[in-house]
Amino acid sequence: MNHKQFDWSITNRELIIFVPNFSRKHLLVPTLRRFKTSVPDNSWMWLIVNDGPHEDMSDLEKEFNLKYFTFDRTPANERNGCAIRNFVIRRCQSKWLCTKDPEIILEGDIVNKIINLNYDVVFRPHKMVELQPWDTQKIIDDPFLDLNKLEILRQWEASDKRNQAFHAGCCIQTQRLKNMRGYNELYKDFYGFEDWEMLERLKKSSIPIIIDKDIETFHINHFICRNFHKSIVSNEKFYKQDLQNLKIIANEGKEWGNGI
Repeated sequence: MNHKQFDWSITNRELIIFVPNFSRKHLLVPTLRRFKTSVPDNSWMWLIVNDGPHEDMSDLEKEFNLKYFTFDRTPANERNGCAIRNFVIRRCQSKWLCTKDPEIILEGDIVNKIINLNYDVVFRPHKMVELQPWDTQKIIDDPFLDLNKLEILRQWEASDKRNQAFHAGCCIQTQRLKNMRGYNELYKDFYGFEDWEMLERLKKSSIPIIIDKDIETFHINHFICRNFHKSIVSNEKFYKQDLQNLKIIANEGKEWGNGI
């Protein structure tokens, strides 16, 4: 199924967990297998979007509470991460939207946490643990490994001053993201710092932020292409320049994809 055939009415749930996927089904599968929630399937759903090459997820649809489609375009190469996120935000009909990358493991019943929130808030897991590259295949082979016994490459704890890992299980009301007019598409090529900028804009909109210590995330290490590193350097400079010049504003009511 491509993006023109997808039925967006099925996203009319309390929570959609949105995963932009680029040839990482092998990393997505163990994160799905580890995921646990006590909430019935009709209240929430995984939405996997192939942003580039098509990967068949029909087997995962049968096993998990999951729907997917492929953003069909030529050439099918990875692009600005803001564009695919904005495509979903504009069309999603859920009350809440959670975003995570395919290789992010969510530990804790985040669905139950979100569905029981009855006010507008940014919800952040309190910690991101990045695992060593030599453990990636171990996790693929055995998704139920005790991750706390694996060697840590690095980790970040969320705070008011730390914007790291905003892409790893953060939840926001979908209408709030629509009001923010989506991610800033001036952040070019692949991913990096567009989520930092989004969090800064959310802070400036005076929305409360919850950092929940019951929810942790683990990052399965994966290969990153050389162009990604170039984009990170470029986007970091762009972000810091806008932050220093006070150009990052809440942005409500402006055009889609323009965050400044």
